[in-house]
Amino acid sequence: MTDNEIIKALECCLSSNDLIACWKCPAVKLNICCDGSTKISNGIVNSVLDLIIRQQAEIEKLQTVIFKKEDLMQLLHKEHQQTVDELQRKNAELQYENLQMIASIENLKSKATKEFAERLCEGRVSNDPVVIAVKVELEEMTEDKGK
Repeated sequence: MTDNEIIKALECCLSSNDLIACWKCPAVKLNICCDGSTKISNGIVNSVLDLIIRQQAEIEKLQTVIFKKEDLMQLLHKEHQQTVDELQRKNAELQYENLQMIASIENLKSKATKEFAERLCEGRVSNDPVVIAVKVELEEMTEDKGK
């Protein structure tokens, strides 16, 4: 019998003592019915027991699957968090390196500008208009960087 037929047969045996209800029972076709008596036949009891055992086995199988999936979810969550932490650490390192590079570039630009200004003023007197203009421009450039 199918699981549904087993359940129907048990319901018939538990709910009725008349033979008319028993003839609707799926167990009658297999000659394992109680035939209207108040006693449930061994055939139906065995079928119900088999159904219970199969369902228990299926429940245990599904619980095992659930536990494995929960373990996998925890592992994936842990790996995800580790990846996020590693990416955040690398991002912080790159930001620090970027700031160092920017500071280094600014320092090199400043040195190059001062060196260029010194070369322009080389061999000229301090009151030469070119020297005065270069000094003014150099001061403005260094003041802008400070702001």
